[in-house]
Amino acid sequence: MLNFLFAIGLSSSRQTLFMNRPIFITALFAPFFVFAQDFQLRKKIDSSVLKIDSRRTKTISFTKTEKTLDNKTITCKYQFKYNQNQLEYASREYSDKDSSVKHEFYALASIIIFSAESISYYYGKDSVGWGGAYYFSGGILKDYETLGHGKSEDETWNPEAEVLGKYQRTKEAVINYRKKNIKTEYQHCRKP
Repeated sequence: MLNFLFAIGLSSSRQTLFMNRPIFITALFAPFFVFAQDFQLRKKIDSSVLKIDSRRTKTISFTKTEKTLDNKTITCKYQFKYNQNQLEYASREYSDKDSSVKHEFYALASIIIFSAESISYYYGKDSVGWGGAYYFSGGILKDYETLGHGKSEDETWNPEAEVLGKYQRTKEAVINYRKKNIKTEYQHCRKP
């Protein structure tokens, strides 16, 4: 930081100090402004997620058999909630002998705002956990946090592309399920 301040012309000359004061002040306080924006965004998104969770909208579940990239067959459990014909929550989870995986997605007007991911790896009687929380604005990843040992340690990992891809696949599975089962879904809502 000091090298940066000297590079912008901070010297003992009063004129140079006065002329560079806006740059100096901006450089000094910029990290705090960025942190405040991230905190406000997280607070706003966390509030939206709590509202979605607290709504008394019916959660619908279904299972689907899928193939993984390494050609394993898994059974995924999906859950979702709609509000005013817009997807606001979806989750996808599955387990095999080596791991358990759960992805949760929260959306406003079907645009992702938050995702949480947890993975447990099993080694005999031991297990190791990994988790991530991802904050989006306008469908763009703005902030994330991961805990544990896992894919986030790989320098080539692209969390935005991965989470958006998983959200899109989950959303498509939910939409396809609703198309096939729309009558059944709305029969629960009718009064006799």
